[in-house]
Formats: sequence, structure tokens, C-alpha cells
Amino acid sequence: MACLSVDQLSFAANKNLPEVNILTWWGYLVSPWVQETIMKKCHVKISYDEYYTNDDFMRRFHQYKDLYDILIFPNMDYLAVKNEIINNNSNIYKNSNAYEKYIRRSYNQANYPHNITYFLISVNGFLYNPNTISLSKKDTISQVFEKAKSKIVILSEEPIYVFSLLNLNVDKTSPHKAFSKFSALTKGSKIIVTNTISNAYSDPQFAFAYTWPGISIYAIETKYKNFRFLIHPKFSLVSADLLAALNNRKSTECVANVMSSKEFLSKMQNDALYFSPYGDSNQISDKLLKQVHNEFFYLLPKLKWFTSISEKKYNELSRAWYYYFRLNLNDQKVK
Repeated sequence: MACLSVDQLSFAANKNLPEVNILTWWGYLVSPWVQETIMKKCHVKISYDEYYTNDDFMRRFHQYKDLYDILIFPNMDYLAVKNEIINNNSNIYKNSNAYEKYIRRSYNQANYPHNITYFLISVNGFLYNPNTISLSKKDTISQVFEKAKSKIVILSEEPIYVFSLLNLNVDKTSPHKAFSKFSALTKGSKIIVTNTISNAYSDPQFAFAYTWPGISIYAIETKYKNFRFLIHPKFSLVSADLLAALNNRKSTECVANVMSSKEFLSKMQNDALYFSPYGDSNQISDKLLKQVHNEFFYLLPKLKWFTSISEKKYNELSRAWYYYFRLNLNDQKVK
């Protein structure tokens, strides 16, 4: 297992400590304070594997699930793995009692088993160059793309985000119908599909990227200082990364409790550039993150959440995206 564990640190010389293995999104657990905190509170070593896309998560989980003690994964994937991770002999769900009220409402409505909590909360939105395009919360999606004609638009590689942008019901919309709407909407725009910060941001014709606050804040603070991030009340959807404890080992339960605690996640916000489910910003040191955080929680009562889809539907959506959308988009000179 490729990992970075706390026994690499000077204070973790004891090789007999229990080890907790985690499957997580890339970048979440790299900071030294994470390992140090868990070591001090739980007296265990942690190791982790990282994945980079939803497809990567699914592949790793199904191939190596018996190796992991804890999962950190998108809430939209929950139904696809639900039957393999249910465990009500856990107490980490109690942390949800202290969530911000709208976050707690969403958590309770999802009716997760007791071994699952929220990890971090995010929302997709529009990272845009105001020198190229003007966007507002009142724009319809047709108006957004009309403004972006002949300009560069960046979209996620994850198909469910594209469906959300089109405001389509994943369960009721055929790939053909979705692509027809998508093709008509994006006609005349120069579409780039990527999950990362693109060199195209530097192009004077770059209009917007439909992306996440973490990427947006990082881009603005490192290079593109005039860019803006817009949370749209209709086209920005809330997503959550879930934390699941996969067994009842004492070490697993301790680490899961620490990593889903207010203290831990309030600090994690600064590393991940996402939001704690507890809704607090007192420990946010990044000025722009705090600004986006406050805007998000102000709009939260009006925002829709991504819903989980079955593994069958997920596979259908992925196939449609990679073998139908992407191939057809080549005809529109998609990069």
C-alpha cells in the first residue's frame, strides 16, 4: 500500500503501535499536523491511499476494500457502496449533533448508518475572469453560455457535475437527450474538460470554469488574483465527503471520531479549502476562504444537494460520458 504514515515522524518510533489504513481523496491528509494529532489522541499510526476521481475511488474500493479501516468518499457514491459498509455498531454519528442546522438536517434526512459522518462540505460554482465575462446570481444557464460564446469554458471530468449544470434528473434523462441539450448549450464555446487548474486560465479568452471552491481559491490566491468565484443559487449544488468507519476496532473508532470532530475539521478547512460541517469559521486563517465560507452558509438554505446514485446508474452515466459525450464533443473541437 502506498502510504505516508506517522512513524516517519521522529516521535513515532514505536513499531508496535496499531495501524489504521485509510482510502481518501488526494491531498486531504498530507499535512504533518494530521498525523501528529491522531498519534497523540489515539496512539496509532495511520497510512493512506489516495484517489483522484470517483472512478478511481470505485476501482480501489472494490479491489482492496478489505485492506481499509476508514473511507473518505463523495456522498454521491454512497448508494453504490452502501451495502458493503453498513455498520451500526459505532458511535461516531453522535458528532452530527453539533453540525450547523442545515447541514445537520441534510445528514439526518440521508439516514446514514451510525458509522458514517460528514467529513468536509463543498459546493460547485463558477470561477470566472471578470475581464472576459460578467456573471451574476440572476443569470440563467443559457445566458451564462451565451456570454461565453467564442470563449473558453472549463468543465469537470465528472459526468454528474455536467448533469447538474444542465439541471437534469440523472434517473430520468437519457444520454442522447442530455447530450442534445449540452451540445446546444455549449455551441460556439471552446470546451476544455479537466479536474485540475488549466493553463487555459491564462488565455485572454478564458471565460469560466465550473468547479469547486478549493481549486478556485487556490487559483485566485496563487496566480489569477482578479478572478472571482460565484456561488449560483440555482446551479451551485452542495456536496459532502463522507467518512465511514469500516470496522469496530478501538483504534479505528478513535481515529474516525478524531477526524470527524469539530476541532479537527475546523482546522482541516485551511488545508482543503472546503467547509467544516460544523459551520464555524473562527479557525479559518485564509481571508478568501472565510469570505466564500460566509457566502456559502448564507445561501445554504436555498441550495440543492447532490443526491447519491446507484452503482448501476453511476456506471451508465460514466459510460455515457466517456464513450458518448466525450467522443461527440471532439466534433466541437473540445480539448
